[in-house]
Amino acid sequence: MKKTIITLASVLCIAMTGPSIAMDMDHNAKESMKKGENEHAMDNSDQLGKMIRKTVVDGYDISFRLIDMKERLKGMAGMEGMSMTHPLMVFIRNPQGHNLKDAKVGYLVKGPENSSRKAMAMGMKSGFGADMNFKEKGTYTISTKVVAGGKKLTDKFTYKVE
Repeated sequence: MKKTIITLASVLCIAMTGPSIAMDMDHNAKESMKKGENEHAMDNSDQLGKMIRKTVVDGYDISFRLIDMKERLKGMAGMEGMSMTHPLMVFIRNPQGHNLKDAKVGYLVKGPENSSRKAMAMGMKSGFGADMNFKEKGTYTISTKVVAGGKKLTDKFTYKVE
């Protein structure tokens, strides 16, 4: 019962903060457009969470960011000491420098002691995110598959939690 309540509370918190992330990104995009800036400056992804990987696959720029929900919800009443998942975000730009917005993105995360979790990411403005659990100390292997416009991109890397 306690686990169900914690899971429900985590989902509710993420659902409440997701729109604010999207709204922040949308506001910054509009401001950039007013200033005549290009799409590279439109998405605010460089300010969202902690960058854990940046790579290029078949000419596509791919960056991964991990959002610390405890940090984002710090100071909110009733959220102290809650165990939460961390949204794992991926931002993808095609070789022309445009953000991919219409893609299917999936993660397979293998954690310490052979734990594993699969998740399909949801589109969130200029990126794709899914809730993942990185609470155990150790090394995680993150495999990502992106399918967009008949093109399949894959990436695999490790991330260490200390």
